[in-house]
Amino acid sequence: MRYLSSLLFSFICCNCLFLANVFSQPTITLSKTVGSSGTESIHDLIADQDGHIIALGQCDSVDRDTSCHYHGGSTDIWLVKMDAAGNILWQKCYGGSEEDNAYQIIQTTDGGFLFTGVTFSSDGDVAVNQGYFYQVWIVKTDSNGNIQWQQGLIAAKTYDLMQLHNGKYLIACYTINSSSSFPVHYGGGFVNDAWLTWINNDGTIDTSRIYGGTADDYITQIIELPDHDLQLFGYTESIDYDLVGTSANGFRDGWIFRTDSNGSIKWTKRWGGNLPDAIDGAVLLPNKNFLTAGSSDSNQGDFLSNHGSSDVWIMLLDSVANRISNYLYGGSNTDAMDFRRRIHSANNGIFTVGALSYSSDGDVGFNHGYSDFWFFAIDSNGVLVNSKVVGGSWVDDLYCNSLHEGNTALLGGLTASDDFDVHDYHGNGDGWIVEIGNFTMVGEVVSESVISIYPNPLHSQFMLSSTDENVLNNATLEIYSSNGILMATKKIRRKQETILIGNLPPGNYNCLILDGNNKRITSAKLIIQ
Repeated sequence: MRYLSSLLFSFICCNCLFLANVFSQPTITLSKTVGSSGTESIHDLIADQDGHIIALGQCDSVDRDTSCHYHGGSTDIWLVKMDAAGNILWQKCYGGSEEDNAYQIIQTTDGGFLFTGVTFSSDGDVAVNQGYFYQVWIVKTDSNGNIQWQQGLIAAKTYDLMQLHNGKYLIACYTINSSSSFPVHYGGGFVNDAWLTWINNDGTIDTSRIYGGTADDYITQIIELPDHDLQLFGYTESIDYDLVGTSANGFRDGWIFRTDSNGSIKWTKRWGGNLPDAIDGAVLLPNKNFLTAGSSDSNQGDFLSNHGSSDVWIMLLDSVANRISNYLYGGSNTDAMDFRRRIHSANNGIFTVGALSYSSDGDVGFNHGYSDFWFFAIDSNGVLVNSKVVGGSWVDDLYCNSLHEGNTALLGGLTASDDFDVHDYHGNGDGWIVEIGNFTMVGEVVSESVISIYPNPLHSQFMLSSTDENVLNNATLEIYSSNGILMATKKIRRKQETILIGNLPPGNYNCLILDGNNKRITSAKLIIQ
């Protein structure tokens, strides 16, 4: 008690210097509007293998920034290649005389691109119309955006696409009815079933599989594991067919299941509360755990409370989806992820999250006006490290986020603002690309050991322990207040130690455990009652 109390004074004095080393403050390194006299928007962003920015969006005019061949209709799919400074190198428009909407893009192993969207057209670039009102449009291009092949699926929407280790492409989509593309349907008409479709490298369809039950079901992200099993994330309202044996927590739950490389289910689990919840993305950690990110409206079940109408939901799961930790981040208004607002793994053990925010309090803390882009970073336990709100005084809709060279975040969407962080606004809605840097922490020590804090919530003390004899040897425990002030520190000498915290008032705290080289071993949230 006396040791911790004496250190409290000495370490608060050097708090500002220490935080500068460990918790960097995110800064905007690029703010780029792209648009013309019509309405443009960015729906997906990636960095290619040469460090260029590749933006997939929509346009409905051909002046100023949109100088490609516009096909007519209400929108075309718009592919733009930029240098790292946001200067346009080339651009292409794709579509026909009807509406064509963009969803997602990846770079392929041959240096080209694969993108998906929905088309209502049957002319122009669209050569896969199957006599349906609209269809999912899958387009493979070379590195300069020239179409190499295309494929159509009679489905409602794609949520994820990836290239597998064997070169095939895997598409996660959903359909509201049976069709020639998806003849089997679990639910009735206009009930959404989740589907995976394997496409060969030449664009021919290999096979498709249905997942879910008789209510709405979605797959939002696919991760191919090192053994080539598939880990799938999404959300479900079903309790039958593939969800038999699971219990609904509320209206809609987060859904996690694993299949073999051919798509046969090995196991399935669900998490959630009393109101709609969804998993919108996930990352695989080096120790085979998963971090998931999504949205939650719940305040019961797996959640004790929430901040407002919708929060960003972060979970840390082990390799078979047993929950290790669970967090809700947000403010008193709506803060939400979606199918292209994802979690990504950055350098130094940090993970970035993109969300749309209407809040001006809580974890968000600021609002420029109406809706803003919200970027924040978490560590490998899901603990909030730092955050940044960007936007103007009007509508700023975040549609997507990704990473550029591992250490800067890319955010994309639509802006109707012409002030604050938005520059050179063209009018009628512009595509907006924001790059954020300076958010990483000190390096992370990746350990297979399990480090436990018990009990938590706690009163005057807790036990810190590790399953590894050496991982905590010569480690340092640091405890921070919720606003980043260093409150206490203690040297750890053994694999199990009792930590006394009687001088700290009740509240929420963050703790860091650093090794002898000041690299982070792990972190956690402490709740003192």
